[in-house]
Amino acid sequence: TFFFLALQRLNTHVLVLLCALGPALTILFAVFFLGEIPPFWRWIGIVMVLSGVALVLDARGSHGNNSSTAGGIVYGLLSILCMSAGVIVAKVGLASVGALEAVFIRMLAGAAGLALWAVAAGRMREWVAPFWDLVLLRDMFAAICVCTLGGFWLSHVALKFADVSVASTLAATEP
Repeated sequence: TFFFLALQRLNTHVLVLLCALGPALTILFAVFFLGEIPPFWRWIGIVMVLSGVALVLDARGSHGNNSSTAGGIVYGLLSILCMSAGVIVAKVGLASVGALEAVFIRMLAGAAGLALWAVAAGRMREWVAPFWDLVLLRDMFAAICVCTLGGFWLSHVALKFADVSVASTLAATEP
């Protein structure tokens, strides 16, 4: 939710550049909460990857409009905080379940949370109305297959079998 609020207030380039801070925060969380201390050579690799991402994004965005709002920056930082915390919680959960089960549990919990929010806000009918469009359902099914089963599941596989520092740094190459 914070990510989409930031996306409404920031241009895409600024938000993606801001999100490059995510792996650094995730790694700090891993050090403090999981006791994962990356060796020195891994820190060098992390800095190189994040610098490369920032360099590419800065070069791509230097020709466009980089306007931003303070609220957008705050929402962006809150989204990074939530995403980093989510990675740490997922890493802990992946110790006892498989990656596919973890994705299913997270998606189910997210859907239940959104449904409760919609009911509490009295907007369930409004939020569900677009799903009667069969073209939208077809497109969403394709997006779910590619994004959720592809990207989200594979990110959990990486988290399960690698240190958080490696998995989150590699995820930073997404942009």
